[in-house]
Amino acid sequence: MNTLPPWGPAWAGAALGTGGFATLSRLHGWDWLANALLLLAAALIVRIAAGWWRHRVPPLERAAAPAWALLGMAITTVGSAQTAVTHQWWLHGLLVVLGAAICLGANAAYWPVLRGEPTFLSLFPVMCPVVPAVGLAQWAEAGMPGAAGARALGWLLCALAVCGAVPAFVLVYRRMLPWGPPAPLAATCWIPLGIVGQSVVAVVTLGGPRAYGWAVLALGLPLALWAAWRHWGSLPGWAPYNPTWWASTFPVATCGTGAYALSGGQGWWAALSLGLLFLLAAHWCVAAVRAASWRFKSL
Repeated sequence: MNTLPPWGPAWAGAALGTGGFATLSRLHGWDWLANALLLLAAALIVRIAAGWWRHRVPPLERAAAPAWALLGMAITTVGSAQTAVTHQWWLHGLLVVLGAAICLGANAAYWPVLRGEPTFLSLFPVMCPVVPAVGLAQWAEAGMPGAAGARALGWLLCALAVCGAVPAFVLVYRRMLPWGPPAPLAATCWIPLGIVGQSVVAVVTLGGPRAYGWAVLALGLPLALWAAWRHWGSLPGWAPYNPTWWASTFPVATCGTGAYALSGGQGWWAALSLGLLFLLAAHWCVAAVRAASWRFKSL
């Protein structure tokens, strides 16, 4: 039987992907689905926090930074997504700041480890600051108190993630091309798309040049095609289930959100965003069904 980690930050990818699914669903008017997914993502974070408090797995150490980065991103994503429903900006600010603190801690801790044995999972601590950058950008865009400071900090976090991603991508792709990771980890091939889409959302929301989004999403196309080739090719084999199956969800969500941010809700960018929403739904359902099948098999 496949041995999996107990409930804790290692499972935060499920909450992160579900929160991203909720955000993109709302942009396309699927409010009923977005509300249900947001509740599920929040419940997953509570379950993850309770699981870590009980098991203390993973520990607070450098090697576990990818899992902690996932948790920081998940908390921030839920904090940003809930504002459209509850209009509770204090909760938005609280969760974004908490998520940012976790993300920055993971980012600072992980660079020495990344150089040793880079994998796609290694990219989570590198790129995670861009997620709270979006939450700060939303705070500034809404004209909340301290908007100028939030915008400046948002630019700083975005720059930290993007500048760090360049050398990290070189390290990781040099090791992973052409065949990528083994089948049980094939979904991690989507991870680099996370910063592609999320940085577009951050830059556009912060008032930066839209040309950045066009260029970055274009550069992300070959990465997406390669990820699809490696990930989809692994599915017929029904590889052993593990938390990385959820790595195919949030990156697709960010690219869909980035495309929507460029579109203004119209045109072919909006059509691309809608197509990515359907792809996200498929990836999410595959991960959820795989989780359920493993769970029933393990009973």
